[in-house]
Amino acid sequence: MSEAEEKKLEAADKARKDGEGKDLGEDPTENTQGQKRDAARKDEGQGEEIPAWADAIMKRMDAMERDRKDSEARKDEERRPLEADKARKDESEEEKERKEREDKARKDESEEERRKHEAEGGHKANEERDRKEREEREDRARKDAAVAATTRTQAAKIAELEARLNAVYVEPSIDDRNQIAETRNRADGLYQALTGQPASQAQPGESPIAYRKRMADGLRKYSERMKDVRLDSLAGEAFAVIEDHIYTDAHAAIRSDAIVPAGQLRAIKTMDRGRERTEYVGDSSVTWAPFMAGAYRVGKLTRPVH
Repeated sequence: MSEAEEKKLEAADKARKDGEGKDLGEDPTENTQGQKRDAARKDEGQGEEIPAWADAIMKRMDAMERDRKDSEARKDEERRPLEADKARKDESEEEKERKEREDKARKDESEEERRKHEAEGGHKANEERDRKEREEREDRARKDAAVAATTRTQAAKIAELEARLNAVYVEPSIDDRNQIAETRNRADGLYQALTGQPASQAQPGESPIAYRKRMADGLRKYSERMKDVRLDSLAGEAFAVIEDHIYTDAHAAIRSDAIVPAGQLRAIKTMDRGRERTEYVGDSSVTWAPFMAGAYRVGKLTRPVH
């Protein structure tokens, strides 16, 4: 290739690169560097013509380099707001930490004040609690003393009553027990016939005469003659006479229709010399009715005519 042709090729290549640089908005400094690289490639080729494919590759590499630089520039632009925002956040975090430290210091101070108040209030509360506990103990002591006094009083009354009972109650003698037994044996059959219940036992400490009066008093209402007589004022032979009248009238009342209605029998059980004796009172026809034949009525007798 002649020198004139090489100059023409260089001029055409320069014009083409200048046009591409204007279209892409390249930096003139970068175009100058590209021109220098092209000149270096030409020097290295020692005057040989660069193939079209090699020239295209180099152009492509130059374009990639420009894209890389543009990308880095855009990233730098994008990082600047982020870095500014991060700086603001860091500043905000520092401000927040400072406020938190101040708040904590105020809280610690308030907590210390609260502890002092609580200590003062706790001391007062302890004094109030001790006072209430002391009053409660004194009140319990008064109540316990009152209960103890009442218990002692009641125990003394019980002991006094027991002493009186022991003084009043005397173990009955054999003669008294025999008299009581005879009185009960005499009255028991009448009580069963008239009331349907046996005569009651003698009460502890009850004397024979008192028991006799009580038994006679229970039968007194069945005696028309003695029902208005007061037995507690009688004694000795006078009471014995009244007692006999009461028992006699009670025996008579057993057989009356008012006590045992017609058509009924009532069993009276008594003890006779250690043996139980049963006596029935009432309408005797009830007993014999099953054994009695039916009644016959004779009308008219006729004789046969021969």
